[in-house]
Amino acid sequence: MKRILALAAAAVLALALCSCSGSGKKSGTDTPPALGDTVKTIFFDFSVESAQWADEINGYTPAEGNSLLDTVIKIKNTSGDELPMGIYDFQAQWGGEGDEDFAFQDESITGDGIMPVEFYMSKGETVEYHVYFEIPAGSTDLSVSYWELYTDKNGEEQEGDTYFVYFTA
Repeated sequence: MKRILALAAAAVLALALCSCSGSGKKSGTDTPPALGDTVKTIFFDFSVESAQWADEINGYTPAEGNSLLDTVIKIKNTSGDELPMGIYDFQAQWGGEGDEDFAFQDESITGDGIMPVEFYMSKGETVEYHVYFEIPAGSTDLSVSYWELYTDKNGEEQEGDTYFVYFTA
């Protein structure tokens, strides 16, 4: 069920790339967040601390014509509750024109310091993980995003804002 929700979220997020409601701006400025900037969501604060290219990680190599983007994402749980998280909370985009120009971390990429497929954060906890995205080689204008999807206290599915961190590789 989580995978179906994640895929549905990806499809809607891909459509939302062209219609961000301004929630992707640094507080008090018209400048979009960049590497190292803190982004505040309703559940947590996050930052993409760094982004660099990797040839492989723990035996995982990208398909021919693709590259492996190694990002380090720092997250602080600012909600009043334990927070479920995982690799489908963040995706990378590479500035293409199509609805398929995004990627999540492959579930087979695992290891120490790498964001798990699913995990829980305690109230106030801060974590920092590597998140690896396989993207087309030669991509330079990139972003990492998070889209608020949640179930409210009435059991209704809700869509919140979409947050982007932009950078050039």
